[in-house]
Amino acid sequence: MEGPHFESQRRKGDPLAARPRIHGSKYVDALPEQDQQLENAIVMGDLAWVKDAVKKGANVNCRVDEKGSTPLMLACEGGWAHLVRYIVENTDVDLDSVDSGGFNATDVSAYHGFLSWEDRGRNADVADIVTYLKDKGLEYTWRGAVIGGDVDRINEFLENGQDIEERTGYFCEGNYQYTGFQMAMKFGRMNIARYLMVLGAVCPRDICEMQMPYESELRGFT
Repeated sequence: MEGPHFESQRRKGDPLAARPRIHGSKYVDALPEQDQQLENAIVMGDLAWVKDAVKKGANVNCRVDEKGSTPLMLACEGGWAHLVRYIVENTDVDLDSVDSGGFNATDVSAYHGFLSWEDRGRNADVADIVTYLKDKGLEYTWRGAVIGGDVDRINEFLENGQDIEERTGYFCEGNYQYTGFQMAMKFGRMNIARYLMVLGAVCPRDICEMQMPYESELRGFT
């Protein structure tokens, strides 16, 4: 699962292995002490600390941020393949959990580019977490299939009644959710966007469809 640029295990005495406590998030600070330590350990990518927190009773299914991410999703977001493996194989984690945008852990991994070179993962050199989670039985949701460019999974959803114009995922700057077409465009899946249009999807006329800033400056030189 780890790629050639995955961070190796930190040596004893490394400042990053000192287990620094991170405060300031109202979501994390409201959690029980061991859950806070679990979140901090995952942010730091510290496997030994994660193991200690779990042994002391940390809840591996707690929610740690405003999106409703679980510790597993947080590990996927950071590309910490060794933490993902430990949580999946050694705890009672609920693999079917989704966050506020409807993303599961496999979707989150694709969202942050931790999928294979063959699937054009922008962080494939760090870790291919998507393939690992799929092997463990956690498939893409509709939104993850679009982000990950999984045509077979997209077709499976459409054949079973998926609304091609459904708005889903996180709310963007314009305070609306994306359609499958918009999500494909946002994540550079132009082939998927075109495929959805061929199947009848439309190009919505939203105020910030492509995540453009509200104001921009264009300079020309002659």
